[in-house]
Amino acid sequence: MQVSATSWRTSLQLHRVSALLWGKVLEAKLDALKANFDPNQPRVPDREMCRSCVRLLPLIGLELGNPTVTFTSPSGRVRTMRDGSWIR
Repeated sequence: MQVSATSWRTSLQLHRVSALLWGKVLEAKLDALKANFDPNQPRVPDREMCRSCVRLLPLIGLELGNPTVTFTSPSGRVRTMRDGSWIR
């Protein structure tokens, strides 16, 4: 199957627009989170953390001013993040 250059450019432009829109949505959510964030509030997720959360939460923490935040999973596993990484 032959894909035309116009079709390829259109697809690329749609991907860029989609990425920009997601970026704006994430930026708005991060701004709302910053406004209401309390690092002393206990963090108890309702399920185990997925790999994406394990990777992204420390980066989000850096955006929130680099607090030390401890998460306790439903199974009792404790994870603490600081300085953009997990410390235990």
